[in-house]
Amino acid sequence: GDVDAFGFAGKAGQKIVVEVNARRLNSPLDSIVRLIDDYGKQLMVNDDCEDKSSDLITHHADSYMAYELPSDGNYFVELGDVQNKGGGEYAYRLRIGPPQPDFALYVLPSGLTMAAGSSAVITVHAVRKDGFDGEIKLSAESEGGGFTLNDALISGKEDKAELTITSHPDAPPGFFSPRITGTAVISGRELKRNAVPADEAIQAFSYKHFVPVKDFFVAVSSP
Repeated sequence: GDVDAFGFAGKAGQKIVVEVNARRLNSPLDSIVRLIDDYGKQLMVNDDCEDKSSDLITHHADSYMAYELPSDGNYFVELGDVQNKGGGEYAYRLRIGPPQPDFALYVLPSGLTMAAGSSAVITVHAVRKDGFDGEIKLSAESEGGGFTLNDALISGKEDKAELTITSHPDAPPGFFSPRITGTAVISGRELKRNAVPADEAIQAFSYKHFVPVKDFFVAVSSP
């Protein structure tokens, strides 16, 4: 039944993000957060927020909310457990601050088999963070594999792109690990992120999520 409260001074029009990391850190906390103004009025509340980049977690119990403050004044974030449980193991990390737009990339499937000179389709998924809605340019690099990537762009309105990866006709047979990289401009600064190879899994007959693997492998055979 314990509730922790954190106060801060805010300005009108200021955008803030409140994010809890607990279940993603193997804490049993099932968090709930509330944003309250100086008069005790509840402005926003959040229980669970799905994080597609949280790998094998199926119960997305961590809280997240983004809000634009209506006026100058003092504000409070209250954090508790939905089931009113607690204890020494119910640890968490709480972020209160301005948005930090960013993105993560996942490439599926995690492996391909293709002949030299042929093409195959891969899908790159973008997990957008803190309201980032810009375009992401994709590219592929491979030492000795000789791969090119076509139509390499995730537009600002999309969260994935189906891409064609082509092996050069003179590519030698063997196993290669091309690196898929995404580049975006955020607040005037260029950011690059490597795509994490993953496979899609289904749990409870409905929930789909990404299972990351160590490397993205392409097996190339003779033409």
